[in-house]
Amino acid sequence: MFVNSVTRESVLLALHNCLIHTSSDFIREHALLIEGQHIVDVIKEHDIPDHAVKKNLHGNFLAPGFLDVQVNGGGGLMFNSQPTVETILHIAKAHRRFGTVGILPTLLPDFPEIISEGITAVEKAISIKASGIMGIHLEGPILNPVRSGMHDERFISLSDGTDLTRFCKCKFPRVMTLAPEVVESGYISSLVKQGVRVSAGHTEATVKQLNSACIEGLAGVTHLFNAMAPFTGREPGVVGGALANENLWCSIIADGIHLDPASISVAWHAKPKGKLMLISDGMAAVGHNLASFVVANRKVYVNKDSCRLSDGRLAGSKINLADAVRYCVKKTSIPLVEAIKMASTYPSEFLEVDSSIGKIEPGLFASLVWFDDQIKVKGTCVEGKLEFYD
Repeated sequence: MFVNSVTRESVLLALHNCLIHTSSDFIREHALLIEGQHIVDVIKEHDIPDHAVKKNLHGNFLAPGFLDVQVNGGGGLMFNSQPTVETILHIAKAHRRFGTVGILPTLLPDFPEIISEGITAVEKAISIKASGIMGIHLEGPILNPVRSGMHDERFISLSDGTDLTRFCKCKFPRVMTLAPEVVESGYISSLVKQGVRVSAGHTEATVKQLNSACIEGLAGVTHLFNAMAPFTGREPGVVGGALANENLWCSIIADGIHLDPASISVAWHAKPKGKLMLISDGMAAVGHNLASFVVANRKVYVNKDSCRLSDGRLAGSKINLADAVRYCVKKTSIPLVEAIKMASTYPSEFLEVDSSIGKIEPGLFASLVWFDDQIKVKGTCVEGKLEFYD
């Protein structure tokens, strides 16, 4: 339950009595200083200036806030269903309660007018500096129908259309998930030259096709293992190619449904540090007790641990990034320090915004999360604005 929020634009805030996340460990008996929207410094607790306003975090962990590059919905709403600024803010608020301080609202394949309205909504949200909105992610429409997953094949297209022309001209982080084997040579490089982070997903690409895409500037692989051909000894496909390529970022859905913990462990050991990141792929059920919802003309049913179509196919997830961090720590033995970075630092590096967010360093935005030893979120700070939860 939300308790209160505090914005301190003209005073020095000191968050203390906490374990502060660093690049390699947690430090005790230190305080984090915030002024306005930014981190000022990390200092010894006994050095807190007398004029600072102290906020006691009661021994909780303090970490960089989580950044989710694939958020389809939350709080009972889907971005596709209501592609407006109000929907974006509602979804961001639903995820923020669970420590996510920045999202990429994600559009699934749909009618062209829905995609157009969604791009316009994100443009407006960015223009008004809406809290926690970093950019946009288009999952499709250029996907391989063989690996359509939950997506309606009527909306899968092998051409981009005018909406992507406008999408490419946006001046904020943009991610596009596509199947590299269905586009012509040079298509990926044309997107990359316009600043788009291109990720392979919903794909049957071979290693050779994946490597060709990498030469053109492919940056990552979307929800590794899911909606792609399985790894085999003779045909490693995208999974094998991604695990073998030290330059590719890979996102994973760590909910115990999309992936077995052993698969997560394999990916974590195979990828260099910094190249494996957590996503929620969250749907409307995040932070809301829905029995079902509709997206792109398809009804999705919500059960105890997943979202599914009527035929049983997975349709995104109902987890948040705190859930994903907790799952990695408790089920795969990934250290907490590293799991946090998979949900914060590494996504910021993938989006190339790590000079402003994703770490606890002086000069960066004070966008933070604090949680207890069960990784239950107790509060967040988004660009200097504190929210406390009970």
